[in-house]
Amino acid sequence: MNLTRKFSVAVSQAGGITQKKLRRLKGRRWKYPLSLERRYATAISRYLKKQWQEYMKMAIAVMVPRSDAIDLEDSVTKGPAIGAIVTIAEDFDKFNKKEMDAFREIAVGDAFLQDEPWVQETLQRWSREQVSLITKASQDMKDSVAKRVRNGIKRGLLNTEIASLVLREMPGISFRRARIIARDQASKLNAELTRGRMSDAGLETYVWETAMDERVRGLPGGRYPNALPSHWIMQGKVCRWDDPTLWRNAQGEWEKRPSSAPYSHPGTEIMCRCVALPNWDELMEIPSAGPETQAQAEIEKAQDAVLKAAVAAGYVNPASPAQDTFAKESKRARKKLQSVLARTGK
Repeated sequence: MNLTRKFSVAVSQAGGITQKKLRRLKGRRWKYPLSLERRYATAISRYLKKQWQEYMKMAIAVMVPRSDAIDLEDSVTKGPAIGAIVTIAEDFDKFNKKEMDAFREIAVGDAFLQDEPWVQETLQRWSREQVSLITKASQDMKDSVAKRVRNGIKRGLLNTEIASLVLREMPGISFRRARIIARDQASKLNAELTRGRMSDAGLETYVWETAMDERVRGLPGGRYPNALPSHWIMQGKVCRWDDPTLWRNAQGEWEKRPSSAPYSHPGTEIMCRCVALPNWDELMEIPSAGPETQAQAEIEKAQDAVLKAAVAAGYVNPASPAQDTFAKESKRARKKLQSVLARTGK
């Protein structure tokens, strides 16, 4: 175990990981950002639809059978499109951080503050990859339209008949492509953020968690019972971040995964909906700090909350309605500090 000192000290000051805490940690499911994935799929679908519809109008008007014969600007890197990608990336990050904070709050008593300089670079890299993927998808949609225009010309169809054919077939094609991109890329970003935040805390192992539904690859009786590699056999397995080919067997020893298992981390294979749960058993090795140390740590946290609330209130115009919100927050923080001082006898 290689827990970062800051996190291990926080766990120790919070009384260590008791059996009660461990039950709460293991009983909480790590949520998947399904609503964000669907929102991203919708945004991609709208963009692709706009692109192929504009191309269709121009191609049919001049009866051009090749997509590269029409100069139609693909503006993924401009305007609302890139803005939507950046916004959704930030929302994925907020969702993932909220999930990790919920676990850490159980472990240390409140959301553990951790500098994350790597997050911005991760989001920027992911956003650049989305531009590439969506640009490629847009071109593929135009090629599909061009193919239908070409076939229509060969068959001697009228312009209106070709347009009707395209409008009947293309919406489904572009929506399915958008859904595949969104699901695959949402999983990959969620997996990368999860690994980064566990690494920040020094957690070297994780528990593989599937989506636990009929679509899990390799699930007997499910939709894809014969899928290989099987993700179902990974359910509940303890794995290592530094080697995706190993898992811990029933004897607690590390061994090579079978050939039917994936040699990867959750969420990294195409369309994988699995997630990595923190292996909180690692924290059982951290000793509990003494009562005096725990009490002092609790007081310092309460004092820090009072200070932060006061500083935040100082930046708000006294005439602003938001001042009431910060005033209430300051009052709540002071009340909690008084309660802690009374309980600890300080």
